[in-house]
Amino acid sequence: GLMRRDDLYLSYGSNCYGARMLVRCPGARLFSTAVLRDYRLVERLYADIEEAPGSAVYGVLWRITDEDRHRLDRCEGVAKGIYTWDTFCVQCGQRFYRVFTYVMTPEARCQRDGIPYPEDYRRICSAGVRQHGLPDAFGTSAARRIG
Repeated sequence: GLMRRDDLYLSYGSNCYGARMLVRCPGARLFSTAVLRDYRLVERLYADIEEAPGSAVYGVLWRITDEDRHRLDRCEGVAKGIYTWDTFCVQCGQRFYRVFTYVMTPEARCQRDGIPYPEDYRRICSAGVRQHGLPDAFGTSAARRIG
């Protein structure tokens, strides 16, 4: 069955990197790695995800506090209209969880579509997923949108 956990946040970009996440969210605790199926990573200056049947996004689930969540909203530019949050169903081993993560707003997508990641951002995302043994879509331009 699907378990809803309001305290579970899915990171799929730079927040996968433990040291960065703990600076942003001191109360965060590692929960599990996870797979978000039928979505793909898209390079829009920073990482974004969009529906893509048959694709998968690999990320890290963190248990966070309410205070951490407000801090994340600020880090992700929610008030500025850059990212918004939504809930998604992810798989952790044999279990499925309803969790939340950030996606770019339509306005931010328009402004940033096709803009590659800054190299320092690419490196921290790459280090983050590798830290958790996840496939690295950041090490090359493999995650870049073609066309």
